[in-house]
Order: sequence, then structure tokens, then C-alpha cells
Amino acid sequence: MAEALRVHGRYSRAEIEAALGVLTADAPWIHREGVLWRQSSATDLLFITLRLPGRRPACRRH
Repeated sequence: MAEALRVHGRYSRAEIEAALGVLTADAPWIHREGVLWRQSSATDLLFITLRLPGRRPACRRH
């Protein structure tokens, strides 16, 4: 059974994947950027990087 995640909560990628059953002791793989489809829960996991090293704070993303 998957653990519940809070809406607008802050989680690491590993915490999200473990809660949804993607990351287990038998499958210790961590997905990177992009979309990961979980058929068992009919869920799309969208992973993005908000902080990019080497970028100036003045650079804005829209």
C-alpha cells in the first residue's frame, strides 16, 4: 500500500517514488527529469529541476 503524500508538500524524488511504490528495496532505481507513468495508480509523476547550477538569479523562466 502506498503512503499518502500531502498536497503542496515538499518531498525528495526518492520520497515520492518510495511513497508511490516506484522505489523499493528490490528496484532501487531513481527516475530523473521528465514524466513517469504509474499504471497501478493511474498517475503521471512530473519531475522538474527548479534550481539550475550556474544560472544567475536575474534569469527568469516563464
